[in-house]
Amino acid sequence: MGRNGTHKAITMHSYSYDTDNKQTILFWIAGISLLLVYLFATILIILKIQLWWFVQIPSALAVYLILVKRLEESLWKNAYIRRILGITIPDISGEYYGSAKTIKGEGGKEVRVRLFISQDWTRMVIRLEAENSVSKSNVASLLTDDGFPVLNYQYENKPKVDAKDGMHVHKGYAQIEFKDRNANGEYFTGRDRETYGKLDLVKDK
Repeated sequence: MGRNGTHKAITMHSYSYDTDNKQTILFWIAGISLLLVYLFATILIILKIQLWWFVQIPSALAVYLILVKRLEESLWKNAYIRRILGITIPDISGEYYGSAKTIKGEGGKEVRVRLFISQDWTRMVIRLEAENSVSKSNVASLLTDDGFPVLNYQYENKPKVDAKDGMHVHKGYAQIEFKDRNANGEYFTGRDRETYGKLDLVKDK
């Protein structure tokens, strides 16, 4: 696992966002792709450059797909790109550490946890590791509340191999608000456990 919160081996899922302008951005990328291909072809004509028979001018579709791929993976985080394209989806990717404290159930137990968030422009995955179990998200949404990102996600929790007896796979839901380097929220487990608690986390440097 890298310190930037990326987990290449974990499949990410799509997530929803409350001010989605992705369609408009994709429209602009399509226009940029057409313009780039046109400029490239025009430069070749002006300079009287002939390509080898096995080399072709890239199609607008190929350029579009390359640009979208680069945008999804990394360019969407660039401050200049975000400003030009009007990207407003907050970047919450990274590693966070702190505690999860049960408020109802399990006698107010508190455990140390680490939260790993892998995120690109259209997909993400949230993974929380505790001493005896690991949870992984399967559905998520990223909203804004008074300017601060709020992450809501459903997860499946699985006990580790060396976990104590009695632990089993269960589903749950978590909500986390991000302010600067702090991430605080709550979690709720399914019917079979019926526990809930709070999360207090800080982003790793």
